[in-house]
Amino acid sequence: MRILRIRLRNYRGVSEREVTFAENGVTVVEGGNEIGKTSLLEAFDLLLEFLDSSQHERVRAVRPTHADVGPEVEAEMVAGEYRFTYRKRWYKKPETVLTIVSPKHESVTGREAHQRVEEILAKTTDLNLWKALRIQQNQPLEQAALKDSATLGRALELAAGGAAADPSAEGQGVGLLQRARAEYEKYFTAKTGKPTGEYAQARRELEEAEAGLRRCAEELERIQRDIEEHARLEEELARIAAEREEHESRLGELEARWRDLEALRQQVQTLEEKARSARLEADAAKKAAEEREALAADVDRQEAELAGLR
Repeated sequence: MRILRIRLRNYRGVSEREVTFAENGVTVVEGGNEIGKTSLLEAFDLLLEFLDSSQHERVRAVRPTHADVGPEVEAEMVAGEYRFTYRKRWYKKPETVLTIVSPKHESVTGREAHQRVEEILAKTTDLNLWKALRIQQNQPLEQAALKDSATLGRALELAAGGAAADPSAEGQGVGLLQRARAEYEKYFTAKTGKPTGEYAQARRELEEAEAGLRRCAEELERIQRDIEEHARLEEELARIAAEREEHESRLGELEARWRDLEALRQQVQTLEEKARSARLEADAAKKAAEEREALAADVDRQEAELAGLR
């Protein structure tokens, strides 16, 4: 069986989503969260398993909550010689439609369409193998039951390097399981399942590498802090240098003013000395004038006395 196309409508929170797969090779479906990637295979399972009249909880779980409509799934696929389109809608106007394109054209609806698809898949597809080969998001990984799929048992036996598997149910997968057990015991102890051998060594190397990684991360964090501190100090140094330049400019101005004040102080000192000399000279001149006046008065007095004697 190969799925060629899946279309969802009114499926949970998906209004409409269609994906077309390449007929050859691998198709990778990628996109953001909650856009319906995981819902594609879930919807395909519902399409194959449940009638359009089903009230199963898995079908109820995909009903949209934002609108009163029924979820709808359509798939185009190839199974053996059959190529067909299969569509189903639940709850609101339930409907099942099957259109077979080859090997001959058929159109079937309702329960008959559901049964016809089951007939085609039972004849052309190992559904147990189909389920065993799938890994679904948020589901635990489990070992496939070899007894459920003869195809899977034979394929794994051959892939493991064994001869063609015993076609009987008892022979299928026995040699493979023995080799699987031997391979398992290369890496885990048989009784306790603890790591051993190469796997244990790899675990130890991984732990050492993780410890080294943590040390490197811590060292890198320390270096990053040093880089940030260096950047902060560079900014601080630039600020201090700018302040120093400003202060040096201010100091130059103050020194020039100081020199001017010093010159003025010298001038004041010189003037004060001159003033002091002038005061001394004035005092001496005043004293000389007073002495001359006294002498003149004495002369006048003596002349008067002389005149009286005559």
